[in-house]
Amino acid sequence: MAQSRSMMEISVLARLPKVLIWGIVCIAAGACGVPGAPDRGWTAAEDQLQSAIASSTDYPAGSIEVLASPARVNVAISDREVARADHAARERVANAVVAAVKESIATNARLATVQEIRVVIIHPEEAHGLLGSTHTEDVMDFRKGPNQQFYWDVL
Repeated sequence: MAQSRSMMEISVLARLPKVLIWGIVCIAAGACGVPGAPDRGWTAAEDQLQSAIASSTDYPAGSIEVLASPARVNVAISDREVARADHAARERVANAVVAAVKESIATNARLATVQEIRVVIIHPEEAHGLLGSTHTEDVMDFRKGPNQQFYWDVL
């Protein structure tokens, strides 16, 4: 009985870091809502954004992850080549992503209040043909200015 209890405690402790990591990611993304049924309107908006980005940048949808909230759109692009490229190449990709997001904002009322677009370039690692760990290569924040245009917030 004591061994079973200690195994259960270890199991709970092993899961704790995952829960904390997901909680931090959720808070940082600004896309956490109240628990319950998913808001299908936001799911549709995220799908629209992903499709618009894929069609305008030629990235496959599987390499694009979008999270959206009333204030922010977060876009993660997984691309080994761009991650290894110079900053100017990553900036060109980010600008293409922002242009696609801006077009979606213009056509989707749910996105009208977005004030920030964050583009994250992810460097996927492969080990023996399998996806291993990944890391963030670059993060670019674009904020809406007084002229209603998004500008790259360098700071």
